[in-house]
Amino acid sequence: MLTVLLPLALASPSEPLTPASMAAWWSQGTPGPRLVTFWSVTCGDCREELPTLASWTRRSLGGRVVLVQLDVPERRGALTDAVLDPWGSPPWTRMHLDVDRPNEVAASIVPAWPRAVPTHILFDATGHEVDRWVETLPPRRRLVQALAAPGR
Repeated sequence: MLTVLLPLALASPSEPLTPASMAAWWSQGTPGPRLVTFWSVTCGDCREELPTLASWTRRSLGGRVVLVQLDVPERRGALTDAVLDPWGSPPWTRMHLDVDRPNEVAASIVPAWPRAVPTHILFDATGHEVDRWVETLPPRRRLVQALAAPGR
């Protein structure tokens, strides 16, 4: 179970994600299944996946995708906007770990954190991890089926 909560309603473009806020997400109701993608602006694989993930989010995944940025504060802002702006505004939720050592915090809140990005974790409607993909995109068909499951 994800022990960190993600807020259900977030302001744009990105809200800080703290261990307390992550832990509260699932307790605030049943938000439905979600794909949580951990990424970084300095990760080449992450940047390569963004156009595909943005397209999937627009076409069939809707607001079920949460991007969690694992960059130190100096790398957020204009650099993040430069990476994300070409893909428009897909209906994904953008968040970031608001700490100087985001990878260490991720390791403390995500069981068996692989210490690699991109990491995509599929959670069911109750917040339990269903599947995980490290350094590769999940199969689109798998995501569409899972994110359209009951409890959505």
